[in-house]
Amino acid sequence: MSTILATLDVMLPVFLAIALAVLFAKFIKVEARTLSQSVIYLFGPALILNSLLSTEIDPSALGSILAMSLVSTLVLVGIGWGIAKALKLPHPMASTVMLAMSLGNTGSVGLPLAAFAFGAQGMQYAAVFYVTTTIFANILGVYLPSSAHSAFKDIMKRILKVPMIYAAIIGIVLNLMGIRMPVFLERTTNLLGYAAIAVGIAFMGVRLANMKLVGKLKPILIVSAARVMLTPLVGWLTALMLNVNGLARDVSILQISVPAALFTAMFSEEFGGDSELASGIILLSSLLSLISLSLLITIMIG
Repeated sequence: MSTILATLDVMLPVFLAIALAVLFAKFIKVEARTLSQSVIYLFGPALILNSLLSTEIDPSALGSILAMSLVSTLVLVGIGWGIAKALKLPHPMASTVMLAMSLGNTGSVGLPLAAFAFGAQGMQYAAVFYVTTTIFANILGVYLPSSAHSAFKDIMKRILKVPMIYAAIIGIVLNLMGIRMPVFLERTTNLLGYAAIAVGIAFMGVRLANMKLVGKLKPILIVSAARVMLTPLVGWLTALMLNVNGLARDVSILQISVPAALFTAMFSEEFGGDSELASGIILLSSLLSLISLSLLITIMIG
């Protein structure tokens, strides 16, 4: 019961905020792309930098968790590609399916659940996983939606223009070197970073309030179910293949198994995917994960 309550404590505020954002969007007209761009180019980098500088990263876990993150991400992209092919989805929807399968909410969901299930050291390992996936997410988030309508050279230019990648690299370097930013810069990143999740949820509210389910309901159901059912298996098989054991394995599997990331919708909006489809998958996979994550944590901690 305590596991279910802990999962609810993490997830219910997100659902309530999304519901209020949908209600807001029903009465107030808001430009969705302005919201997504503000997160990608302003609030998101501050959130990532602030998160990395306020979290203790265990260097000894970097190698195994980096490998878990990279391999599982590539496998999940492949599964997403297979689902999109089977459903014969057009490229904007297909790229979103691949993003939703491969990018999990390892920050606002994964970190607190790892702390609950595995304590302080589990939180450190979860932070390492969050760091590695942050960089992968920003590369895939630009590449997959852009790949059908842009040359590789142009895609690389777009990737290099995304400031969240630089924020992640700077945050990792400063963290590992034990360097702190000046207080005024820390407070600035705190202030901007707090807005990232709120504006991201407002963006989801706008997209969900205006969503047309024609042609989207089936992929939403299939991808959401695949996200919560297949990711733990992918995590376990990846750990087995890479011979990752103990706490690093358990935390990595938990992080791989979290619901689809909020950034999936915003990258889809900005770079040519289907942000309505992404928003639907994020919402439903988050609802389903109330059960799946509770069961997974119960199995792991006995």
